[in-house]
Amino acid sequence: MRIHRAEEVGRQAYKVGGDLGSHERSMRTVKGILNKLTPEKFERLLNQLLEVITTSEILKHTITLVFENAVAQPTFCAMYADLCLSLSKELPSFPPPEGEDKPVLFKRVLLNTCQDEFEGAATAREEMSSITDPAERAAAEKRVKSRTLGTIRLISELYRKEVVKEAIIVVCLRELLENREDPKKPPAEDNIEAACEMITIDGKMLAAAENKKTRDALEGYLARLLRLAEEKTLSSRVKFLIRDVLEMRKNKWVPRRETFTAKKLDEVHAEAEAELGMVSSKIAADLPALPAQTRLTTEDFSLLPPLRSGEDGWEFVTKRGGAKPSFGAGGSALVGDYKPPEPVVRKPAAAAAAAASTCASKTCTAKRTNF
Repeated sequence: MRIHRAEEVGRQAYKVGGDLGSHERSMRTVKGILNKLTPEKFERLLNQLLEVITTSEILKHTITLVFENAVAQPTFCAMYADLCLSLSKELPSFPPPEGEDKPVLFKRVLLNTCQDEFEGAATAREEMSSITDPAERAAAEKRVKSRTLGTIRLISELYRKEVVKEAIIVVCLRELLENREDPKKPPAEDNIEAACEMITIDGKMLAAAENKKTRDALEGYLARLLRLAEEKTLSSRVKFLIRDVLEMRKNKWVPRRETFTAKKLDEVHAEAEAELGMVSSKIAADLPALPAQTRLTTEDFSLLPPLRSGEDGWEFVTKRGGAKPSFGAGGSALVGDYKPPEPVVRKPAAAAAAAASTCASKTCTAKRTNF
């Protein structure tokens, strides 16, 4: 693979110590903020991003970078959707560029970017058919699939945050499940997989939509998937994806497996404690403190040292030479106090012999009587 020069792709090469314009400096700051964005640092980095986005050009490039990061990091699509929701509420409208009358709004730029990214994936798939080299074709297929799934996930998460309307989701599903070149043939497997991903994320909201046309459209797309599951030309992997979507619908849109998304450290710790059956750290903080236990501080004794009985009580057997602390009859080396058992009262020897002779005489008399 050959490395392209900056001049060949229409960019300016970076020079160490070179002068950067305000726009280039702002875009570098935006890239750095997006690269460091995590659920833990979300609020702090959001405020920094709001300070950087001051023009419509920076706004457009920021949305493009958000899509690029979402495609490269599908696990963080929900976090990037939260970012778009926050920016749409906080950013003001910018003056219109030259030759236009409408002001530049975040939501309008976002919708245009969604459409461009969705159509760009379809265009890249059409261009892929002209590649003859098997290695290059495999790499191109991987890029197109990654771009399609990443774009679909971000658009689906934006719909869940109510940033994108349901009409856009319906249009995307229609484009994914139709084959315009030959309606009798099934669509590309990448498109079917993307449609299954979108229904998995947004199926519950679409099924509960107030608009009856949206609910009817969802039922039609599910029926289309049911017919595609019987196609012999599709791979088994895609058929299992379709089956998972249909089973999730029967299960009231509850997925069989948990979707992995970005989480805060507190959420990860809480899930780990729940799996191990431990008491949550938040609950444990509210519990009363346990009473302190006294421990021996002498290093010469082991944790549970062997004991030896003495005349006055118990005494330790030390590891090294030194004083041997002893305990009285009521003390113990273990935790707590030792209570010796009550002494057994024994009779004198003469009394015991007299009692034994009396018992023996009674036994002999009984034997004679029975005889």
